[in-house]
Amino acid sequence: MALWIELLVAGLGGLQGALFAAAVVRDALGPDRFESMATPIAAAEDFSRVLNQVPGCYLHLGASAADDPATAATNHGPYAVFHDSVLADASFVLAELARRALDRLAAS
Repeated sequence: MALWIELLVAGLGGLQGALFAAAVVRDALGPDRFESMATPIAAAEDFSRVLNQVPGCYLHLGASAADDPATAATNHGPYAVFHDSVLADASFVLAELARRALDRLAAS
């Protein structure tokens, strides 16, 4: 099961953060492990209020154990099954996002 990450730009303030995150994921895991969402969803939170204050974005981590994630059980349902194999890559991406963001801050 391969990890994939989909990018959601929630709100206008998130574009810079989204482009930064996309570049980090592609660098860290390879371009085939990242895709932008054709129709972004904002989940349940109104994250755009945060993005009006600081750059950022949503990253959706694909961890479905189903052969076809499009037909998999929903995340919050009793039939959801996830692959723990994605945890190492997800941890690496989050650490790399933090490291590079701090590098950018230090350089500015």
